[in-house]
Amino acid sequence: MLAKMAADLHKPDGLTVIDDADIPGRLLDLPISDFPGIGSQMELRLKLRGIGTVEQLYRATKSQLHGAWGGIEGERMYERLRGASVPLPIQKNQTVGHSHVLPPFLRTQEKAHAVLHKLLQKAAMRLRDIGHYSGGLTVWVSYRNGVKWYDDLRFNETQDTVTLTAALNQLWRRRPWELLHAEPMQLGLVLTHLLEMRGHTLDLFEQPKHDARERLNHAVDTVNQTFGHGSVYFGGAHGVIENAPMRISFTCIPKPEIEEIDPKRERRLRPLPPKPAEAESPD
Repeated sequence: MLAKMAADLHKPDGLTVIDDADIPGRLLDLPISDFPGIGSQMELRLKLRGIGTVEQLYRATKSQLHGAWGGIEGERMYERLRGASVPLPIQKNQTVGHSHVLPPFLRTQEKAHAVLHKLLQKAAMRLRDIGHYSGGLTVWVSYRNGVKWYDDLRFNETQDTVTLTAALNQLWRRRPWELLHAEPMQLGLVLTHLLEMRGHTLDLFEQPKHDARERLNHAVDTVNQTFGHGSVYFGGAHGVIENAPMRISFTCIPKPEIEEIDPKRERRLRPLPPKPAEAESPD
């Protein structure tokens, strides 16, 4: 947690080191809401318990934070405040999503739409990698005028990029007319209602199309994992394929072989043949 906060102190290219001796001194001037895991509701709950500053947060006992959080997460926060590496609890895959803060040259409706396509293609590849199907898509955009739009759509479970692209375009067309010329600042999407492959039943009348799309998606994933993400992509992401690169979030560490080049493939589309077993030397 402290490493993530240190990375935020001097964005975009600053390097900050927080040593044990710097705790809590380096943190005391920060607003308490800068700490991951402390949103507006949590901040209010802490204030009701007399904890409104970082100094008060640091002085709180483990049991006090347990009570504020209503469970063991408060004890985890106590340890993280002191630089401990506390593993996150292992959770079942519930959603797959990506978000991106748009640089100035991408703050148009057309470029924002293209970035969403790029994020969707990344999410679809992750979805296939974890062996799940998605039955819903949520899209959101924050604008310079302070408005945030979001919408969602349900559909038959799929992991096909073409089908998910159609869902994205449908949601994009449903934006309110007053936002059609607003300046987008940040956006994201989430694949929801995930279902493991073993629990998915194919549509009886869509089998030929499903098989063809599965071969297509597999080919695209193989090329991108062999030569680098964006080597092959669907046209909706044209012009922004170099943007929205791999990022490491607080709750999910991406797999480099999915986001970048998988070195095990040795830039080969087909796997290397197995090496012959070496003959044993006589005694």
